[in-house]
Amino acid sequence: AKTPDEFTPEKTAERIVSLTTGFFASYSEQHPEMSQEEQLNSFLEVIGSGIDQGFSEARGILTDLSVLDGDIADGVDKTYELVQQGLEAFRETIMGSIQDNNQDNSVDEVAEVVQPE
Repeated sequence: AKTPDEFTPEKTAERIVSLTTGFFASYSEQHPEMSQEEQLNSFLEVIGSGIDQGFSEARGILTDLSVLDGDIADGVDKTYELVQQGLEAFRETIMGSIQDNNQDNSVDEVAEVVQPE
């Protein structure tokens, strides 16, 4: 059975990562008491546990339907693996921008101190 393109593990993982990480900005705004790194780690914990629960439930349903085997099981496993890779890439991207911002800020602070009144 040929899988329609939009349901390949790659496309499915892309949608899951895109939809879930899309909430990061609003999550950050709701948690101003946290540092950016704390926001990121907390956010990834929240969406990670939701994603794990979703995959667990999907596996359960497919098992109950007696269809979680062969290609379907491989597809679910591959999708999960790709989602984890996508979340790690998201984490690295955000951490990189946090570090860049911190470097920019410290450069600005140093420049202010060095500038004579």
